[in-house]
Amino acid sequence: MGILIPKVLEAYTNLQIPRHVESATAEIIAGLAAGDGSWDPSVCTACGECEAKCPNKIPISELMAGAAQIWPKWSD
Repeated sequence: MGILIPKVLEAYTNLQIPRHVESATAEIIAGLAAGDGSWDPSVCTACGECEAKCPNKIPISELMAGAAQIWPKWSD
């Protein structure tokens, strides 16, 4: 789906750390403003393709769903 998985997971983690929320939110908003969907975890279809390729067996689909629930919204 073109999601920047490492960047989204890093930002998702930072959204859960109070002292990083402001900077993570700003980074996410800037990414969303680019308009290409690569910063939007809600576009994940949970197809599992990325999980099959992940050497660390990270549950990416599950994490994308969690990120989508708390992801800041951007509108132009």
